[in-house]
Amino acid sequence: MDENLEFYTLYHKVIRISWLIILIMCLLLLIISLVFFPENLWYKLSLSFLFGSMTNLFAFNLLKNNVMNSTSNFRKAFASSSSNYIVRFIIYGFVLYVSFQSGKLNPYVVAAGFLTARIALYLSLWLKRKE
Repeated sequence: MDENLEFYTLYHKVIRISWLIILIMCLLLLIISLVFFPENLWYKLSLSFLFGSMTNLFAFNLLKNNVMNSTSNFRKAFASSSSNYIVRFIIYGFVLYVSFQSGKLNPYVVAAGFLTARIALYLSLWLKRKE
């Protein structure tokens, strides 16, 4: 039971740090867009990062649910993990496809948004080590 509490604590900490990263990066990208790229859509970079980050948080939530629902049966756990991985891979591919097809999104910034939860996880582990 203590492992579940620690898992949920880490999960919520990563989500909070992810939202902080999203807010800071969207504001930073908005300022960069307004200053350096005034001829483009002013919201293009921020919207792209937000789209990638929201996709990443959705996939991170799917991963959390998969970990929480894992069983001791190796075959079921392997099948569940594999199918979850494939679903997340398809979601990331679809979002990148949409961002390449859309004229209002920057696909490279969308791909950078995919790293939000990973960066938040590393930051939370680094902060825990500092304590």
